[in-house]
Parts: sequence; C-alpha cells; structure tokens
Amino acid sequence: EKRGQLLEIGDKAQSMTEIAGQYMGLLKFTPKGWKIVEEQLNKLSQNQLDRLDMTALLRLLLEQGVAINVVPVEGKWCEVDSEHDLRLYEKKIYQVDKSDRCWIHDWRG
Repeated sequence: EKRGQLLEIGDKAQSMTEIAGQYMGLLKFTPKGWKIVEEQLNKLSQNQLDRLDMTALLRLLLEQGVAINVVPVEGKWCEVDSEHDLRLYEKKIYQVDKSDRCWIHDWRG
C-alpha cells in the first residue's frame, strides 16, 4: 500500500474495514496532471465521454498507471445530494451543537 496515494476507487467493499477513505468530490490537478487527463479523455469515444463520471475517470487513470495523490480530511464535511440530505444534516449538526459533542459526519455507529 502506498501511503497518500489512491489505489482503487468505485469497487463495492465487502466490509467497512476495507474502506480507508471516501471520495468527497474535490479535485485539484497540476498542469502536468491535467495534461494527462486530457490525453486520456481524447482517447475516449463521445459515447464513453457522455457516460463518464469522476469516479470512472479516476479509475481509468489508475488503470493507466497514473499516480493520484490524496489528502486526508478529518471530519466536518458531509455529502449533500439533495434538499432532504441538507435538512437531515442541518438537524444532526444542530443536535450536536446543543449537546457540545464533537461534530462528525459519519453517523453509522
């Protein structure tokens, strides 16, 4: 395992212990890195491009042997995909703030 590098993305985990991190959707490319991305995108058909999401792009880059560095983020973020998510998280954050507990986005247990 290479510390600080993305090794795989998008596969279904067999258990929670297999998960070392979660993709939060923020990316920063160096000029050299963006050139590599453009080269890979130019190899794809229009149909492939139309179906491509960021997770699939990152997986494609990994399959091509591109090193992708990651930056760990400790707490205080959550993924909001809908207005329902936003209301749920606002409620959870309010509850935590009232109790003076540490805020964390992972409420699984």
